[in-house]
Amino acid sequence: MKTEKSILFISVTFPPRLSVASLRLYNYARLFVKNGWNVTVLTSKQLGEITSSEFNFDGIEVIHVPWNDPFDKVQKIKNVFARKIAFKTLNIFVPYLATWLPDRRFKSWRINTLNAANKIINEKQIKYIYSSYSPPSPHLIARQLKRSLPHLFWISEYRDLWSHSHSNNLFRSLFAEFHFSFEKKVILPADLVLTVSEGHRQFLSTKILNKTHVLYNGCDFDSYSKIDSKREDNAFRILYTGNIYKKTYDVGLFFKSFKKFIENQEYNNSEIHFIGTPETEFLKALIQKNDLKEKVIFHKKKANTEIKVLQKSADVLLQFVWNNAKQTGNLTGKLFEYIAARKPILVVGEEKEVEKLISDSESGKMCSNEKSIISYLESIFKSNRASLKTIENRNSKISKENQFTLLESHILSEKK
Repeated sequence: MKTEKSILFISVTFPPRLSVASLRLYNYARLFVKNGWNVTVLTSKQLGEITSSEFNFDGIEVIHVPWNDPFDKVQKIKNVFARKIAFKTLNIFVPYLATWLPDRRFKSWRINTLNAANKIINEKQIKYIYSSYSPPSPHLIARQLKRSLPHLFWISEYRDLWSHSHSNNLFRSLFAEFHFSFEKKVILPADLVLTVSEGHRQFLSTKILNKTHVLYNGCDFDSYSKIDSKREDNAFRILYTGNIYKKTYDVGLFFKSFKKFIENQEYNNSEIHFIGTPETEFLKALIQKNDLKEKVIFHKKKANTEIKVLQKSADVLLQFVWNNAKQTGNLTGKLFEYIAARKPILVVGEEKEVEKLISDSESGKMCSNEKSIISYLESIFKSNRASLKTIENRNSKISKENQFTLLESHILSEKK
């Protein structure tokens, strides 16, 4: 179908692959379809990826571009020790997920995707392309397309910062400005730059151009309102979903506070549930140190539909923010899921943008010390674990629907 509103997504990750990045792009792709857009996605398949059958692809043409992944041979090594050694060795020369140039792992995917994109753009008369970082390859492809087809409107998305990423080690931090000179050459031709937070927007606006806008991961309040939150057990359940970053999250503060919280016999029937969180040696050590082995439960990665049920049925949703005051705007998609679930959120750390989001939506409390964490947990327990006030998608500026409306207005107005 040919339409003025045709868009091509370019991303190395997209459903049925199950990941945070996949969910963000999928949710917005569905909103493009809902609002009359013709959507095509060029993406990749990766050996060993976790997939889910929960996704609806009606109106979305997903094309998995064939490529030669250097890590495929490593993944097929049966001996665990040998596979780990081979992976670490290869990762020195070909990063598994490159955040800087060159992006060697996806070289063959870039070549094949560029060819496929040119064919699709011509056949479907596509006028809009949407590339998503990381890794850099989608932006590199989009830049080449924009140079050869100047009429294209290029939307460049940053799910994370690039040269100045919060994940930089000391070496990369020292050379961030040098690398940024390459990043800027890639991004400058973009017509619209999107970030996931106001903190990242402000940073990029000072370094690129004032064509940078925020597209939050957004909340889907309506989908949570249909979920039955009843549980058979009566435990006071604190739930966390996703990865733990030991260098930037103050997990030790939370465990220490929780231990003191349950010393009161009234609160002893409390549990911490980790969903899709690797049971690392770091976490095991903290759990053992605080004598919480019987109170902490790890669950394997689950479909997003299942996670929503668990979030809705929890008594407290646990969130950590970066403990580096210089790193602002690092918002996770999980935060917006939590806000949409309408269960109290305990945020451990200090981050002004996160604090404003949960304050404006009356969703929880940010705590940075032991006393405030314990006090907040006690207040939730004593309130009979009540859900928060209902919010509908149409009434919230941070709903996915209203975020998309804002995005579409930027695209169509700037295209003119």
